[in-house]
Amino acid sequence: MNHSESDNSNTSQQANVSGELEIPQVVTQNDKQQTLSIEPYEPKLLSPTNIISSSMSDSGMSTNSNQSQIQLVIHEGGSSLKVVSSADRCLSVSDESGDDHVLRTGDIGFRVEPISKQGADDKKSTAGQSAATSKTPRSSSVTKSTSGAIRVKTCFGVLELSWLKVFSLLSLTVNLLAFLTLATLIIVGYVGQNYYSTIFDGLDTSTSYYRQMMVASCRSAVFSNNNPQITATYAAKFSNYTKQFLANVDVILTKVPKNLHYYVAHNMSIDDLRTAKALGIESKAISLLKTGNYSSAMSLLESPYYKFCLEGYAEEFQPLVDYVLGIQNFAKDFNTVIITVSLIVILVSVIVVVPTVIGSIVMSLKKDSSNNKKLKQIRALMLMDTMKDTKTRNQFKNYCKQELSLDNFSLLDKINDYKLLSERSFDIQVYLFDTSEGASDILSETGSSSASMEPTKKKKKKGFTEKDLNEIEKKKYEIAFEIYTDYLDVHGDKSVNINKQLADRVKQCLDFFATGQSEHLPENLFENVESEMCVLMMDTFHRFKASLESQKQNKKEILSKFKSNKHKSVNHK
Repeated sequence: MNHSESDNSNTSQQANVSGELEIPQVVTQNDKQQTLSIEPYEPKLLSPTNIISSSMSDSGMSTNSNQSQIQLVIHEGGSSLKVVSSADRCLSVSDESGDDHVLRTGDIGFRVEPISKQGADDKKSTAGQSAATSKTPRSSSVTKSTSGAIRVKTCFGVLELSWLKVFSLLSLTVNLLAFLTLATLIIVGYVGQNYYSTIFDGLDTSTSYYRQMMVASCRSAVFSNNNPQITATYAAKFSNYTKQFLANVDVILTKVPKNLHYYVAHNMSIDDLRTAKALGIESKAISLLKTGNYSSAMSLLESPYYKFCLEGYAEEFQPLVDYVLGIQNFAKDFNTVIITVSLIVILVSVIVVVPTVIGSIVMSLKKDSSNNKKLKQIRALMLMDTMKDTKTRNQFKNYCKQELSLDNFSLLDKINDYKLLSERSFDIQVYLFDTSEGASDILSETGSSSASMEPTKKKKKKGFTEKDLNEIEKKKYEIAFEIYTDYLDVHGDKSVNINKQLADRVKQCLDFFATGQSEHLPENLFENVESEMCVLMMDTFHRFKASLESQKQNKKEILSKFKSNKHKSVNHK
């Protein structure tokens, strides 16, 4: 680096120290001789890192900063330089001069390291991408309402349905379908029941039983060892079973389709059936018994022809009886299916409807609770605004005296004093720890090449001190301790009805401050206590507002009467 250029840069730097803030910029020449020039710069941000980043981006540089060092990359032509500022502010500049590329370092604030063009391009692209991603377009900040689960476009507009409404409509649809299904099942069951009752009207399904009892009674009467009494008994039973059998056969022949009849299928008359012939033989045997001819009756029943006729029942009438029994079983199954399906429909309807009804009730209760909570919060804010106004606060204090609730008002008043001190403490902290002061100190040291070259330094404005902040914090602690011991503690002199968890939280914060674990008491220390107290005093505040409205209305009436009397007196004159 040339001495003339160094002198010029130092002179320019000293001239601008007392004025604008300056950022050192390293310029790389094409002849590989590096010069250090100082250009004025006006900081736009409070943070020193942001100031350096902004200035470097304007001059074609990119930054990479963390807590330990600040790194600047300078892109110029086909080469790049990296300028590093460490956290201890020991700054240096390295340059290359001559053909031997000897690096020289000066204690002026930055360390310059040559890097490759590819690495610089990568850093530049990375910085550009981070800057691009850090900016969020305005359109993305606009959020759409997601409360509606389904949106339906109608001729009247867009209909938004929440999940609860969707489930309600679903339950309504299921109920409607269930009622229609039940009505259909009831109608089908009624029609089927009438149909089957018509088929089985007057039908006894014991036809085969009656036929077997006829055969048994006839044989018992014939083979009674010539006992007239036994013969008469079984002959009477044979007559009764014969009547029941013939009645059932008539019904079966009437109800069962003709194509299933044996005599129709074989093109013969009923009298030609073997069962009919067997009945004739049995009746003839009973007639022989009445005349005492037992041997002839036995011969008839033991004849092969009679036995052949007995076997005809299984082919001629048993299929008809089985058909009737099958229809009866189908009727029973049909009724069972109708009842089962009806119960399933009712069960599905209950499964869908009951949760929907319970969900609707729960959501309604939650919504009512949420609305009541919001309403209480709004009224609590109104009460807080009342406490901020001096005139209204005094009026409310007098009203609380009348209702014997001055302790609650005193608690709110103390909390208001604590909030004022917190605001005062915040103002002092902002003054003492303003980031712009730190940025000015860092940049002033950066702009100077050495301590001897800096003629003047920016002095810190006089005003608040750490002592003022400590005094404010002590006052805050005194008021907070008084609030806890007098109002929040259960054994306090003016103990109020407050949640114990809120009181324990306040006590914990006070203990942290008293033991030195916390430097400042939080400004929202009594925020929850104030909100709950405002809710507790809501009834009193409502009556207070009503009394103010009543007083205002009375004043209006008095004023109107005064104006009316004055107008009458003027007219009278």
